[in-house]
Amino acid sequence: MVKITHKRLKETTDVERVIGSYSKNKPGPTLIFLCGTHGNETSSVFGIKKVFETMERFDLDVDGEMVAAFAGNLEALSRGVRFIDNDMNRGWVTARLRKLGFLDEKDEMQGHERKEQQEIIKLLKEVIGRAKGEIFIFDLHTTSSVSPPFCAISDTIRNRKVALQFPVPCVVGFDEQTRGTFMNYISEMGLPGVAFEAGEHYALDSIENNIAFIWCALTVVGCMKPENIPQYDRHFQFLGKANFGEHKIFDLVYHHEISPEDKFQMKSGYTTFDKIEKGEHLADDIHGPVYAQESGHIFMPLYQAQGDDGYFIVQEKSKEWLELTEKMRSKRDDKYLKELPGAKVHPEDKHTLIIEQKLYDDIRDRLHMLGFRRKRSEDGKIIITRRAYDIDVPDLESLKMDL
Repeated sequence: MVKITHKRLKETTDVERVIGSYSKNKPGPTLIFLCGTHGNETSSVFGIKKVFETMERFDLDVDGEMVAAFAGNLEALSRGVRFIDNDMNRGWVTARLRKLGFLDEKDEMQGHERKEQQEIIKLLKEVIGRAKGEIFIFDLHTTSSVSPPFCAISDTIRNRKVALQFPVPCVVGFDEQTRGTFMNYISEMGLPGVAFEAGEHYALDSIENNIAFIWCALTVVGCMKPENIPQYDRHFQFLGKANFGEHKIFDLVYHHEISPEDKFQMKSGYTTFDKIEKGEHLADDIHGPVYAQESGHIFMPLYQAQGDDGYFIVQEKSKEWLELTEKMRSKRDDKYLKELPGAKVHPEDKHTLIIEQKLYDDIRDRLHMLGFRRKRSEDGKIIITRRAYDIDVPDLESLKMDL
């Protein structure tokens, strides 16, 4: 058990690896909420404890089981720092991605975070092992810059069906652009998962956004009915108050990775979803000005000392685009790709393509629509892959950890 403090709330609470569990021993889905993956993201911990208190106080009825696995970095949380030795959300390496060369041993977590990771995996195995219905995983985070709440998902149809039921913007393709995230790990196994960013680390609204999101999640997956949740309408409206316009779907198109040696510094004033133009001066590093590579919206600009992601760029997509991509994938409308000059299926994985650079540049958007996102370069060609489980559901009995 450790003590953690919310700097703005100025409250301290005791936390163990498992924050709580709630069930009425009825059939239904299993929900796993992961809190505090980073030690400076305490809002989710305070938020989920308040939800459990309400559930116990009112003896609320639920189908299935709600489990809060405190999957974060306990030591970092007790110190109030993002991590101890390395980022807890960058070392989840699957055998498939390692085999295809997207991740390797150097991406695996070391030091203190490795120990905590093994404890989390043991806990997840126990919970998944006793599940009798669908399993849903929600990873709760906050951001270093001022931000409205939003969802970020690996781009599978099953993830979309869950994430788009929340009254917040949704970014697709997030985990395919970052190395070794927990949500990437979960999606590779075929489990539906949604990352939720509740707002700035220490904003009081971030606690309320987490509370509202958790209640909404219980209704989205069918554990509870809205009418059985105290003040559900208020929670739903609070969560959706920052939503803007009809477009709430964003496609992640660029990721600016950094290292400590870059001395990267974001220019002040940017918040998530601010519009930017190609060529706009966004930041500075040891090489000079850093300019926007694409027009769109800036996403998660870095305003903290620790971190490997300088910023992302996302572009708005219509609901029609979303519906079209689902139809294309449902019809397996990707068979023609292997017949294109300059493209072929990877010899070791049917979900991976080897494409000439020029062809990739020409059909990037089409590849995104078909779910091909995670890419790397090799011998002047692009190796690009998609999830093995997009629409298909893995057999629960055969589901196992990949680490």
